[in-house]
Amino acid sequence: MTDTLYIQISPDRLLANSILVWVSTGYKKNGSSFKRNGRATVTLKRININDAWKCIHTHFSLNRGIPQKSYGGI
Repeated sequence: MTDTLYIQISPDRLLANSILVWVSTGYKKNGSSFKRNGRATVTLKRININDAWKCIHTHFSLNRGIPQKSYGGI
């Protein structure tokens, strides 16, 4: 699902930042499920235009109010 993908590229095209919303399922201790959605941020860099992109930073975070713990499905 890449319809939520947002990409920013620097004017010199050597640095890029992308944000993508992700969807997952979390599980409470009692086995009941809940939506556990969030976003991923990935920063890419390259030395010159002809080089391949290299990931230099990632960050995954849950949306506000989403429980941090998930116990797995039953």
